[in-house]
Amino acid sequence: MAEIAGYKVYYGPSQGNYTNHVSISGGDTMQVTLSSLAKGTYHLVVTTLDVYGRESAHSQAVFGSV
Repeated sequence: MAEIAGYKVYYGPSQGNYTNHVSISGGDTMQVTLSSLAKGTYHLVVTTLDVYGRESAHSQAVFGSV
């Protein structure tokens, strides 16, 4: 992949059901805060975006609870 221009963090109530996402500009950012989440379990994956707007495949899924 060409130079990283940003990331997308997809999240939702079950693996493969990512109903929301947050875009992160810039390749140097290594954290994001997901606020206003209701109590429950969330599954997350991350993709990278290159300078041409191409998006990578999803990372391996992780999950956590609020």
